[in-house]
Amino acid sequence: MEYERRAAVETSFRVRKKPAEVMAWFGFKRTMVMNIWRKWKAYENKDEFAVKRKAHNVRSSAVRTDEFVAAVKETVDNDGSQSYAKIAADMGCHKSTICRTIKKHIGYSSYRNSHRMPITNASRGVEEGQDAGFAEQAQARVSRGAEVLL
Repeated sequence: MEYERRAAVETSFRVRKKPAEVMAWFGFKRTMVMNIWRKWKAYENKDEFAVKRKAHNVRSSAVRTDEFVAAVKETVDNDGSQSYAKIAADMGCHKSTICRTIKKHIGYSSYRNSHRMPITNASRGVEEGQDAGFAEQAQARVSRGAEVLL
């Protein structure tokens, strides 16, 4: 969308329209039109003029690079019981960087839930017959409540 607007302004300048006419015709902001006009006037070869905006540069000191994300993912997959602080100390960065990497880049919505063993009755040591007793107790409470109402 932005590129098409800038291209329309450039085309208008090619047919010798003034910035005021372009602003009135298209209704574009004065700042955008005048920036393009200044660049247009300063450019020597008008046929090679491009209305592209400058590309955004990635910081050279960026911590969360592809290699860093891969190393964190390998660490988490190998030993899921490590805390954020332990991983951060090993990787040499802040704990929040590790947290953000795990949640956003690796895609684990919850680090603990993705690496914790599922809790089952067998791992708790609960006998099979104990769960059945709960249903019987609940039924007894309901029947006692019905007797009180009668």
